[in-house]
Amino acid sequence: MESNQTNHAPEQTATPPPAPAPAPESTNTGAPAPKQKNSTTLIVAIVGGLLAVGLIGWLVYSALFAIKPEDYRQAGEAANQVVLKGSSSTSSLTRVGRISSSGTETTVNNDLEAADKALAEFKQAHAELEGKKALRDADVSEAYDEYSETYKSYIQFAEGYLPSAKQVLPVIIGCEEDSRAVSLSSRDASAVAELRNSVKPCMDKLAELKDVKDEDLKKFAATYGDTIKRMLEIVDEAAALDSSDFRAASELRRELNDLMRSLSSAQRDANSNIQKRLDDVHPREDINELASVIREKIRS
Repeated sequence: MESNQTNHAPEQTATPPPAPAPAPESTNTGAPAPKQKNSTTLIVAIVGGLLAVGLIGWLVYSALFAIKPEDYRQAGEAANQVVLKGSSSTSSLTRVGRISSSGTETTVNNDLEAADKALAEFKQAHAELEGKKALRDADVSEAYDEYSETYKSYIQFAEGYLPSAKQVLPVIIGCEEDSRAVSLSSRDASAVAELRNSVKPCMDKLAELKDVKDEDLKKFAATYGDTIKRMLEIVDEAAALDSSDFRAASELRRELNDLMRSLSSAQRDANSNIQKRLDDVHPREDINELASVIREKIRS
């Protein structure tokens, strides 16, 4: 008996089509996407702004701080004025830096007034130089600093000396004028009285010199007053001598001569000390060096 079997082909499983790729997650938050062109423009604007600020800064620096040839020229002119006015001041100060028995009160007071004026002009010239832009140059600044120290010492000396000179010098020269106007022709009482009367104003003024600050002038004024006082005592003693007492008269004459020599020595010492102090603070060399440095900068 034949089997009634049906031959079946093996079943084939169908391959499913590939699944579609998942869509990328959106990062859009609702704002429009930035535009590349705008970003580039912004960066260029910022860089351009910084460059502009840098340029402005450089222009400001150049205007305010950079040293130009004109700055050196102006400093050179100011330094020349300092040289001129400084020389005038020291010359005037030297004239009143000597105690003298010649001249008059008028000439002495005129010299003192001239010294005051010259000092003020020197200080003004220094102030004008002090503000010059060329002093920012390292070489110029170094030379200026050296000059400035000497200048300060000079001003300190001058401002200390001149007030004392105004007190002492007219008194001394006035005493000298009085003594030249009177001569002791005899030892009688009337002649001695005349001498005393002529010297009294001088002695009164010397007695008023209590607050003289300059030590050299103060010391000389005291020596001068003590000398005149002792001279008048010798005159009194000589007037009281017996005309036949030659020995006593000779001793008084010797003492009088010694007093005169001692006073002259005190005058020389005072003048020497004052001149030395002035030389020690004289700014001539330092200001000339500063002017030379500035001239070199102008030429370079």
